[in-house]
Amino acid sequence: MELLVSHPWGQFGHVRREALALLVQLGDPEPNVVRSAVPGIAIAHTMLDARAVVRQCRALHRAGRPFQYALKWSPVDIWCDTGLDAIRAAIVTHLLPRIEAHQT
Repeated sequence: MELLVSHPWGQFGHVRREALALLVQLGDPEPNVVRSAVPGIAIAHTMLDARAVVRQCRALHRAGRPFQYALKWSPVDIWCDTGLDAIRAAIVTHLLPRIEAHQT
């Protein structure tokens, strides 16, 4: 699974260390964090469920654990082309089964 981790510009090295330490603490023995093509966004590769990592980050933050460099953790459900047809197909194939009737 993958997560996008936003961070202040110029702080990739710091956020990389922070994200790696957290992912190891949560149970991933070999996480990897790389730069993305977008300044201020890192990509974390992990064997953990990305949505569970986000929930655990939220719980840690509420419990008083500060994140010094990671500003936001976003799970990546699927990568696809940017065309509307590709996005529609990805939603129908991969995401629609996970959306409950009462959710929007």
